[in-house]
Amino acid sequence: MKTKRPPKHIPPSVKMFGDGIAGIPMFGDKSLLTAEQQEYLKNLETMQKCATLIGNLCFAWSALELGLDKLIRGVMAFPNEDAAETLLANIDARDKIRITLGLGFLRKPSEEWFEILKWCLDQIDSDLRNRRNRFVHDHWHVSSKGITRIARRTGFRKPQARMATEYYTEIAQPTSEKDIQSLIEDVQKMLFRLEFLWLAGTPRGAGWKKLLDEHAPVPPRGPT
Repeated sequence: MKTKRPPKHIPPSVKMFGDGIAGIPMFGDKSLLTAEQQEYLKNLETMQKCATLIGNLCFAWSALELGLDKLIRGVMAFPNEDAAETLLANIDARDKIRITLGLGFLRKPSEEWFEILKWCLDQIDSDLRNRRNRFVHDHWHVSSKGITRIARRTGFRKPQARMATEYYTEIAQPTSEKDIQSLIEDVQKMLFRLEFLWLAGTPRGAGWKKLLDEHAPVPPRGPT
């Protein structure tokens, strides 16, 4: 295929194939790039930072799942470690939430402990998991306008009250490093809560609530 010379407003280092631009130079002199191209490269650099944060999020989520396993082992008081691991290795992650809730109710050290456990499990399952899945499984798009997560989903919506109903196949959501970092911090804080709940079932667990309030307090909750 014959390579065309780029138009004058495009740097020579940008190759042309047919009528389209094949690529923007990632390195070297960028002074000849348009403002839009420079903004695009800036967003690519931000995307690299987002990718690192998503890796950190996966590590944090793995630690949270291990914390849930630890809590289950503590509540069930397995005399044999291998027996505990045999069961936990064959239980689905979401089933562990329901198992922990049931066992927690049966073996709760106090009503307050169980109410906090219930809140934590609900947050893990309905909030943290959903947010984590969006960052990990959504498609990512970088443009001169910024970074967007795209969820493949179908449905109907009305852009405005008087406009016709439209059918959609995806939902685009602008995102940033700050959004990912916020979720990582929420996951880490939840891991602390599970650790203090586990502590309550040990001989040295008398001060679990004080530690919880100091390091990872639970928001005020209404009557259940």
